[in-house]
Amino acid sequence: MMLLLDIGNSRIKWAWHDKDGLRKDGNASHKGSEDPTLLFEQCWGATDPGPSRLVVANVAGGTMADALTEWCQDRWQITPHFIAVSKSAAGVNNGYREPEHLGVDRWAAMIGARHRAAGSAVVVDCGTAITIDVLARGGKHSGGLILPGIGMMAGCVLAGTHGVDRPVAGNDGRTRGALLARDTKEAVEAGTLYAAVAFLDRVLNDVRAELGDKTRAWITGGDAPRLLGLINPAFEHAPLLVLEGLLKLAQEGDGK
Repeated sequence: MMLLLDIGNSRIKWAWHDKDGLRKDGNASHKGSEDPTLLFEQCWGATDPGPSRLVVANVAGGTMADALTEWCQDRWQITPHFIAVSKSAAGVNNGYREPEHLGVDRWAAMIGARHRAAGSAVVVDCGTAITIDVLARGGKHSGGLILPGIGMMAGCVLAGTHGVDRPVAGNDGRTRGALLARDTKEAVEAGTLYAAVAFLDRVLNDVRAELGDKTRAWITGGDAPRLLGLINPAFEHAPLLVLEGLLKLAQEGDGK
């Protein structure tokens, strides 16, 4: 049995893989955690027997990687395999001038998308940041875009606005039944949400103008549910997309 981990800037997402495929997925916040081993224990400490293999996409830095390695060696007597970004792997060719500088979560998401469907694709991950990557036909990565996530955008605005509380996680303003807000906090929350919506719709429109109307669009990440129903319906929700790509990399090797 294999455990797949996607360690982002704020959250850890995971899924188990066995002969029946991906299953038992979950997620937890690690933001602000002084001792991540306590989180590891809470999430997987009761798993017995443990996984035979642990495959990880980590963008949370070396301290997180070291803590996970030590905990896994102590708990399960295995060493995690941290996926590295390469020039090419699993049918995708990295478009970055310096391939190793592409985020490993973005790399895995593109590979997951490539193996869901051939052809051109727009791959969106909405978390702490919103990232967009474009795959042309044949699996060539054309490049990408990054902007602050919905929470980060709202936080930046409210941090410089006197007398207004920070946004409440999960409150996207859609339940008001109206587009326009009637207080500053709601206006910031709804404004940043619609900024993300407009960004995604415009990029998809421009990419399809270049690569064709059959270009697929995938969206993943913790904020994806807040955007679904507002963005172009061509976007297909793929909540385990990064983990699907990790699995493919684990099965075929990291690349070269």
